[in-house]
Amino acid sequence: MLAHFTLLGPLLLVHDASIGTPCVALAARDPSLARDDEELARELAQLAAPPSAGTLSGWLQARYAWSADVDANGARALAASQLDTVRLAWSWGDSAPVSGTVSLEAGDPATSDAETGVGTLDAFLVLALSSSWSVTVGRFSSTVLWSSGLSARERLFLDSSFLGEAWDGRDVGFEVAFARGRWNAWAAVQNGSDATGDGFALSARVSVQALPAREEHDALGSESRLVLGAAWFDDTRLDDGAALVADASYASSRWSIGAEWVDFGEAIGPEPVTNAATGAIVPSIAGAAGARSSWNASGAVGLIAGEWELALRWQDLDDAAETTVATAALVRLVDDRRTADGTRGAGPSARWIAQFDHARSTDRDLEHDVFALGLVVGF
Repeated sequence: MLAHFTLLGPLLLVHDASIGTPCVALAARDPSLARDDEELARELAQLAAPPSAGTLSGWLQARYAWSADVDANGARALAASQLDTVRLAWSWGDSAPVSGTVSLEAGDPATSDAETGVGTLDAFLVLALSSSWSVTVGRFSSTVLWSSGLSARERLFLDSSFLGEAWDGRDVGFEVAFARGRWNAWAAVQNGSDATGDGFALSARVSVQALPAREEHDALGSESRLVLGAAWFDDTRLDDGAALVADASYASSRWSIGAEWVDFGEAIGPEPVTNAATGAIVPSIAGAAGARSSWNASGAVGLIAGEWELALRWQDLDDAAETTVATAALVRLVDDRRTADGTRGAGPSARWIAQFDHARSTDRDLEHDVFALGLVVGF
């Protein structure tokens, strides 16, 4: 997502032909110079390429949900189709000192972070200060809980976890990021709950790829990844507006498991509510009955590589109503474009998801079973 600018570009292009022969001749005596010459050729090719107008990507998610237990806006039961979200994102400047992203969303008002469910979601610039440091400026979601940054194209469930949904809000500010080797870190300052008042939302996160640098491999011979993360958040305008976060994820060619934990301060613990359009339990405003020390665990297995996957998730919200949610999803991947690190690559993809949610709570409005069949199309 970074754009490359240099004042030396035209000079290098003019002298490209003249420097090629000496470099090749020297390379015959020193193989390392051959590698340098190849790297220079790639850089020159990048500089000679016409400027890119950017990349347009996004996805659409829709579902049909049925439940005999959910009070769907006064109806006796939930049985309806729902357009969950349509997301469009324009990104430019990949792999260069300055890049940017603007995204728009039309989504379910119960979960969308765009105002009234339709509008601008992200609008930010990323400035690369060096090979290890960068700064993000604008409206964005700060890096606190890792799963909150996963798109619908990267999930095996139709819904984010309760914690993931609680932490994917957008705000205006800046974030400094650091990456070196197996370590990554982020620190952000945003407006916070009082918007333009004198309070701030502060956050910091650190993560490490915990497997040894020599790489571990699973029984099928593929690389395995184990990432551990911890974070802190504080809304300085609120009394007891802090939170502690920890998460872990492991993925191999066939298996993946993950866990998340958030300890909310009393002023920011979200209360769970039932989304009447989908039956999913989602976070609402903070309150006395809200989540406190909430956690979840999930796992998935590839039944047929690149075609079928089975995913399971357990959530304990630790709210006043002692709400828990068990979810099972059977996923049919169509033209799957997963990259080596488990995220989705460029190009169109689609998946069908058959999902069952079993929620239990002392609050009858949060206790129900829901079946849903959803389609996610990404590009």
